[in-house]
Amino acid sequence: MAGQRYVLAWENGNRELGAHWIKDGLGRRAVQEDTLSRLMEPDHVIRVDADGMVHNDVSAVCAPEFYAVVDDDGQYTDDTERDMAEQIRRQGWEPEGGWSYQQGTTAQDYTMNDSEFIGGGLAEHIIQTPGLWVVCEVRTDEDEDDNYAGWAVMHQEVGE
Repeated sequence: MAGQRYVLAWENGNRELGAHWIKDGLGRRAVQEDTLSRLMEPDHVIRVDADGMVHNDVSAVCAPEFYAVVDDDGQYTDDTERDMAEQIRRQGWEPEGGWSYQQGTTAQDYTMNDSEFIGGGLAEHIIQTPGLWVVCEVRTDEDEDDNYAGWAVMHQEVGE
């Protein structure tokens, strides 16, 4: 199955989408639905090949299941991100950190803010790194209905 190439919207005539990466060849006709960020909806695994082509044909691979342990006030502790990463790694995925400009910029900061999206340098990194990719919602271990804490990006290497 042929893959789809994604290019930076800004450099391809679509200034309205700025740092988003869009399907190649659309230029100014591209809309929000044509972005890599839209394709990477939560728990939807994609595959990037060695040529940077994005494939939407991954059905036998499941997104990891994990949660963020928080304190009694519902806040992250010093161990939250590390514990979350360990849960993800046990399932064969590697969390991608250091991409958030809202929630932390170290390699051990995995949780992204809702105001952020798959674009700019993060999208470029995904497209240049072969393997499986997925975005997952980060939920806390609280028993409340509203335990959403953000989202995270994960990568899994695959043999060619």
